[in-house]
Amino acid sequence: MDPAEVVWFAAALDLLVKYSKRAGCVVPSSVPTVRSELQTFLDSRADSLADATTRPPRVAVLHPDGEWIDVEEAAQMLGVSADAVRKSCRTGRFVGVARKWRGRWLVPAESLELHAGGKGM
Repeated sequence: MDPAEVVWFAAALDLLVKYSKRAGCVVPSSVPTVRSELQTFLDSRADSLADATTRPPRVAVLHPDGEWIDVEEAAQMLGVSADAVRKSCRTGRFVGVARKWRGRWLVPAESLELHAGGKGM
């Protein structure tokens, strides 16, 4: 199976859990095991992914905890440079810790809403 497909399935599974919980549905007990196995597969393929020359698309990434925005989009939303957003990520200025995914900072959308709403960086 192509690692990109596994990433897609893992993201779909994360969304299933998120929306099931939101709707008050019971999440099957096998979901965490399946998600863990998908992650194990991806981790085992990390070396083969390291040789890839294409960058992942700049998009909002959905995470079970909420929506995550990449640095460039966050900078546009806040009216600052991407470097200013990266610095804020490193210094912990965003609510619900910003995190790195595949070497790129992702910022919680809820944090951006707070900063864009007048709280500033």
